Amino acid sequence: MAVTPRFAASAAAADDLVEAAAGARQEPIVPVGQAAAGAAEREQIVAEFSEFYRAEFRGLMAFLIMQGLDSSGAADVVQEAMVGAFRNWKAIEHPRAWVRTVAVRLWRRQATTNHVQPVAQVPEPHQSEDSHQVEAEAGQRHDLVRLLGRLPARQREVIALNFDGYNPTEIAEMLQLDVATVRSNLRHARQRLQQALREQESSGQ
Repeated sequence: MAVTPRFAASAAAADDLVEAAAGARQEPIVPVGQAAAGAAEREQIVAEFSEFYRAEFRGLMAFLIMQGLDSSGAADVVQEAMVGAFRNWKAIEHPRAWVRTVAVRLWRRQATTNHVQPVAQVPEPHQSEDSHQVEAEAGQRHDLVRLLGRLPARQREVIALNFDGYNPTEIAEMLQLDVATVRSNLRHARQRLQQALREQESSGQ
C-alpha cells in the first residue's frame, strides 16, 4: 500500500484516504450492468465514509492522545484505522466503536513491538494544521491527560473509552474482557484519579 500523507479533518483529506485505500484493493472484473450498480454502491460508500471521517477524526485523535500517544503517533494510528474502516465499510455495523477498537489494538501492538511508553502529558504540537487544532482541543484537558498518565495501561485504556461515551458492557465487548473486569478497572482508575487530584490540590498545583 502506498504511503499516504497525514490527514486533516476535511473533505479533501477524506477523499485522499478513500483513493489511497481503494487503490490498494484488487477489484474483480464484472459485467457492465453489474459494474454500473457497483459504481453507484461505491459512490454511496464513499459518501457515507467521508461524512464519518470528518465527524470522527478529531474525536479519535483526542481519544488516542488520552491513551498516551503523541500527536504524530495518534495521526498514524488514526490513518491506519480509517483505511481499515473504509475497506470493510459494508460489513461494519457500528463504525465509531469499530475504529476505536482497531485503534486500541494497533496502539497496543505498536507499544508491545517497539517498547513504546505512553506519554504522561499532552504532547508538543506537531507541525501540521490538523494536529495544531487537535492539540488545542486536547490542551483544554491538559490536567486530565497528565493525571491519566499515572494509571496502568489497562485502566487508562478503559477509562478513556468511558470518557468517550461507552458504558462497561460496550467496553467489555470492544476489548474482549469480562464486564466485571471492566468495572473493576474503572473503579480503580477513578480511585487513583481522585487520589491524584487530592494530592494536586494539597500541593497547590
